[in-house]
Amino acid sequence: MRRRGRDSKRFDSDAKIILLNQLYVHPDCQRRGIGQALLEEVEASFPEARTLRVEVEEANAPAVAFYRAQGFLPAGNTADCGGGSGLPALIFEKVIG
Repeated sequence: MRRRGRDSKRFDSDAKIILLNQLYVHPDCQRRGIGQALLEEVEASFPEARTLRVEVEEANAPAVAFYRAQGFLPAGNTADCGGGSGLPALIFEKVIG
């Protein structure tokens, strides 16, 4: 089963994993709690999920720091961030639920 919200998240019902494909906050609006509020909404939208997974471009140090601050831990890497970009990315996961 897949649920989509503006192509930003996907739910894998077998593994109970939310795959968050994109989360962007305009630079002028960062550091105001918006990103954290969006993550909380994603978690609340899938109460049966147990893991929230994100892919972050390796070069995006602010995003890496943000996800670490939100409790995400390194879980691997990929050579193709989001599937189709061709950009290397780090994979982070957070246990939820």
